Amino acid sequence: MLFRSRTSSKGCLTCSSEYSKWHNEDNREKITEYRKNWSASKKEHLRAYNRKYRGLPDPTRPYPTDGLCEGCGCEVSMGSWNLDHDHETGLFRGWLCKNCNLAEGNIKSSCRNIMKLHDYMMRFKSEQLLKSQIATMVF
Repeated sequence: MLFRSRTSSKGCLTCSSEYSKWHNEDNREKITEYRKNWSASKKEHLRAYNRKYRGLPDPTRPYPTDGLCEGCGCEVSMGSWNLDHDHETGLFRGWLCKNCNLAEGNIKSSCRNIMKLHDYMMRFKSEQLLKSQIATMVF
């Protein structure tokens, strides 16, 4: 035998593939509705599974009820929360918006780096204030 037959225990793979395409096209709305309902019913289970798979801790408190980021205080839509945790201890810290979570990650959770960045920004602000005061002076 020079070639292997394209069959499986359920029959011809080509016919099976054609049937799947036909079935999916005819039942697109039903399939979409089924997937949406399945995702909604398993949402918290999937979140817990993903946290465990990615090595994240279980949160010790629910999402903030006021909808405000615990870092900057901006409004956050319900699906946009980021679980913040200490990378050294693995403990849950809180719920952050995307921007705060990215900033905290880029600063590498270092209070020293945060203070250095704060000092840098304050220096710039004071220089800008000084320049604007000089520009408005009348000689």
